[in-house]
Amino acid sequence: MPFRSNHWLQANIIVFIIVWVLLAIYPVSVFDWWMENILTLLTAVGLIILYRYFRFSNLSYTFIILFLMLQTFGAHYAYGVTPLDELMKHWFDFKRNHYDRVVHFMFGLLLGLPQLEVLIKAAGIRKIWAYLLTPWLLLGYSAIYEIGEMYVVFVAPKKKGETFLGAQGDIWDAQHDMEVTFYASIIAMIIIAIWVRRRKQKAVDHIDI
Repeated sequence: MPFRSNHWLQANIIVFIIVWVLLAIYPVSVFDWWMENILTLLTAVGLIILYRYFRFSNLSYTFIILFLMLQTFGAHYAYGVTPLDELMKHWFDFKRNHYDRVVHFMFGLLLGLPQLEVLIKAAGIRKIWAYLLTPWLLLGYSAIYEIGEMYVVFVAPKKKGETFLGAQGDIWDAQHDMEVTFYASIIAMIIIAIWVRRRKQKAVDHIDI
């Protein structure tokens, strides 16, 4: 479907732009805001360029944009104490802020479908292998992000680097972040497999997975 005719995707993009602009106003840390948004902006540019050659389903685009909004929300608060952190501390008596871990979990949960589509539709991988490979790829992306965080801490001023890292004294922070991504991606594969089976291989928006 040409972009000019894809009103669902257009509406998603408009909502994202509005959210991004609002969250760009007075972020907690300007440095952290831009560091966190480098990947967001690169992802947006990449999707625009890719649209001519490979198109995700509208559901996948919605999942991608939803994840980018979650990332942008965290960036506004420098992944410190977000309103959700306050709620979780009140509800579950958490001792640390967990919004960053929520975003890592949602990375695995929301981007499972887009990754699956790439493997099946673009790479031509058999469905069973695509389902098995997707969690490992998302785990790999998560590991690459954690390595990137490490280098930012190396080159940034100490205080800004520590704020960007957001380990909160947890020596296993990176491992736990990757862990929840992996678990979430497995959950995503199970949900998608059940959903596809129940719809007898006729998924919403013509998703052939």
